[in-house]
Amino acid sequence: RTDTSIPVGARALLEDYAGSGFDRGHMAPAGAMVRSESVMSESFILSNMSPQVGVGFNRHIWRNLESALRGWVEQRGVLTVITGPVFQSANGRVNYRVIGNGQVAVPTHFYKIVVDASNPDDVETLAFMLPNESLTGRDFSEFLTSIDEIERLTGLDFLSALPADEQ
Repeated sequence: RTDTSIPVGARALLEDYAGSGFDRGHMAPAGAMVRSESVMSESFILSNMSPQVGVGFNRHIWRNLESALRGWVEQRGVLTVITGPVFQSANGRVNYRVIGNGQVAVPTHFYKIVVDASNPDDVETLAFMLPNESLTGRDFSEFLTSIDEIERLTGLDFLSALPADEQ
C-alpha cells in the first residue's frame, strides 16, 4: 500500500507497478517480520519496496538469499542486515529506467550487507551486490563483494561506528 507519510507526487503508487513487468520487491522481507502482525503489515508499505525483475530475480535468487539469511539468523542469533538499491553510473552519469506515472526509479542493482557483531572483538561481515536482472540458474554466492565496493557505488558509509582499521 502507499506510504502516506511521503508527500503526494514523491511516493510510489500500486498503479506505478501495474503492467511494468517489475515486482514490488521488499527491502525488508515480509518473511523476516513474523514477530508481530503490525510489523508484518508495515513490510507491505511501498516505501519498503523497489522495482525488481520478477522471474529470475525477486522470485528466485533474491528470495533464496533472504531465505538463507533467515537460516543464518537461526544459526547465529542476532544479525544486522542492511539492504538497498544501487543506481550504477556509466561514463560519469547515472541513467536509470522509471516506471508508472509516479516515475518510480528502477535500480540497476541491489545490495545486502550482513553483520554479525556478537563478538565485538571479531565483527564478521558478508556483502552481496546483485544486478537487477534475471539471474535464473545462478547462486547468490556468485555475487559476494566488499562493503567498500558498495560504499563506492552508493556514496554511503556503512559501519562508520567501527574503528577505521576494522571497517
